[in-house]
Amino acid sequence: MNGSSDQDTGLRILDVAEEILEQVGEPNLRVADVAEKCGIAIGLIYHYYRDRSALVAAVRLRQYTRNVEADIESMSALQQSGASPADVYAVTQETIGNLQSEARRKARRERIAVLSATQHNEVLREAVRASQQQLNDRIVAVVTHYQEIGFVDRSIDPKAVALFLEALPLGLAILDANPDTAPAQDAWDHMLSGMLEYLVAPPPKSVPKH
Repeated sequence: MNGSSDQDTGLRILDVAEEILEQVGEPNLRVADVAEKCGIAIGLIYHYYRDRSALVAAVRLRQYTRNVEADIESMSALQQSGASPADVYAVTQETIGNLQSEARRKARRERIAVLSATQHNEVLREAVRASQQQLNDRIVAVVTHYQEIGFVDRSIDPKAVALFLEALPLGLAILDANPDTAPAQDAWDHMLSGMLEYLVAPPPKSVPKH
């Protein structure tokens, strides 16, 4: 296999395995079903994953990391484009403050489920630990850059910022249990704005004309 087709096959296996897993649940996921739906020999799956547990762990790990990775990419893109403090502020607030996004609700549920699964899966627990370290290091690098250019308070530990940025949206998973506890979006935005002003320079306020 060449590098491109090898990668495509690996991604296809993960996509199909995740689709089946979501349909039938983890206990009922069969490698043979994944192979059949992919249109490949079952042995090819074992070329990528040593056993069923490794395949499940790979699916769960991707669910755990992909939304955070996408958010980090958004912040990194701003970093590369020479964004203003107002841009960084707006993207940060949207990233961690949107109470209505179904995509973010799904991502939160997936992350909670993966963390729960690590209690009885040592392979997954180690994989999540290593990936979380990588995610944290990437967030810290972005925050450190913004501190260096004056967008984030230099007195704040970048690791503390990284924990805040990850913990707050993850904690919103409590809304999935009872959406009626959610405040109005504008009330949430108001409180969140005050919190973010300690981290990211807020949008410039208009100056009254005399």
